[in-house]
Amino acid sequence: MPGCSLEIYQSIRLLPDEPASNSMFPTLERWLTARPQYKKAITWVASNKDIERYVSFYDFLLCELYPIHKKDCFRYYNNKGPKFIPLWETKIGEMSADVIIATEAILIKATLYAYALKCTSQKPSWTKFRVNFWSIIEQAKTL
Repeated sequence: MPGCSLEIYQSIRLLPDEPASNSMFPTLERWLTARPQYKKAITWVASNKDIERYVSFYDFLLCELYPIHKKDCFRYYNNKGPKFIPLWETKIGEMSADVIIATEAILIKATLYAYALKCTSQKPSWTKFRVNFWSIIEQAKTL
């Protein structure tokens, strides 16, 4: 019919009692889902990395910023080791929400840093990105 239009909108809402995944970083996951440009910035900086080696983007981000976790991550993928939370509980004692929150904050800051670089078209190698990022984090601790 002339002059008529139909618009259909679909909305998906995540409810706190219904987690969308088993991620140990639910805040990071929600944050990046709402801000895909930050996830794209990380993949832009990490274009020389094989992100597909990881089951999830969050595993990639954690393991590539904290390389100490790579070995355990791939052990888990090969059914030769536990998930991160039980593993961390074994390594550092009781796993606390504070550890997860602090780690999520670092991962979010890394995405913000990647986005700032992308906005200025400054694309370092992943290694240089990681070194510079950790340097910025260390400098911020002294302020």
